Amino acid sequence: APPRPAAPGVTSAAGGATDKRAVADDVARRRREAANKQSQQHARAVIKALSYQLQAVKRSFGDVLEQRKANLKRNYERRNELIGGGVSSVSRRNVRNAMYSANAAPA
Repeated sequence: APPRPAAPGVTSAAGGATDKRAVADDVARRRREAANKQSQQHARAVIKALSYQLQAVKRSFGDVLEQRKANLKRNYERRNELIGGGVSSVSRRNVRNAMYSANAAPA
């Protein structure tokens, strides 16, 4: 009877140690590939989560800036109503100083 072909990776009985080493190397390589794949999936998930958080913070910050802009505009208009358009810069300065000192005075 003709000799039976060896299983893949098996060359002979004498090469058994080499074959075991090849199988062990193959198993180790597959584990590294699986770990690398898991690591890449985790990195993608983290990036996606951080992206969502960044978008939320960006929207929130935009809302705060809009509110601040509206407050500044309202304060500017109120100040102009109090001071008036035709008042000199010296008078404006006096009114402004009076407003700050009134705000700073204890109640």
